[in-house]
Amino acid sequence: MLRIYHRRRLIETHTRRHKPAAEAKGLRRQVAPPTPTLEPERRRPSASAASVTRKVDSSGNVSFAGVSYRVGNRFKRRQAQVAVVGDTIEINIGKELIKTHRSRHDRTREHGALANPGGRPNRTNAA
Repeated sequence: MLRIYHRRRLIETHTRRHKPAAEAKGLRRQVAPPTPTLEPERRRPSASAASVTRKVDSSGNVSFAGVSYRVGNRFKRRQAQVAVVGDTIEINIGKELIKTHRSRHDRTREHGALANPGGRPNRTNAA
């Protein structure tokens, strides 16, 4: 039986669901240390990072410099700002940071992506 105490008061009790011999094996298992999370404001080296507007496609991705970055299905068909901050890509909608990815694109293609901040214009002369 497992008893959980807080400040010498019994909070919960649980029955054991495993064999006592397996308990020592579980205690020896190495647990990976948690990755440190920083607030987005602290992580940004500068507020003047260039950003571009991209539309989230029907599968929940945005395209930047020839690479698709995942945003999420609940943001489909919305406009997002994509910014290069150091070696990461930050995706914002409004003032809210939605996702942060390690950059996977070719850095030489950044110039072309940043040169067209509104994305490709809609085609009006379709034949």
